[in-house]
Amino acid sequence: EKRDIVLIYVSRNQGEIVYKQVFDEAQSKLGIKVIYYFTDTNGYLNQNNLSNLIPDYRERFFYISGPHGLVSATENLLASMLVSEGKIKTDYFPGFA
Repeated sequence: EKRDIVLIYVSRNQGEIVYKQVFDEAQSKLGIKVIYYFTDTNGYLNQNNLSNLIPDYRERFFYISGPHGLVSATENLLASMLVSEGKIKTDYFPGFA
């Protein structure tokens, strides 16, 4: 079933991507848009580049998963972009650095 989903996978570089084959398959079979965002070359995700990556971000729901620092920073970023709290779900990887 096709889904209107945008996955932004944030990592330092391409060598840190986990499950790339799974995400690429989801992109080709389910129509999920997958964006690999590398902080080594693009810097941290901010309002400007997030709104460029997902122009309709205010209409979307966000599911943030990863280490605590990344989840908190992304949650704060979305709040600063006036995304309502009810549109943000979080999940942490305890002990994941």
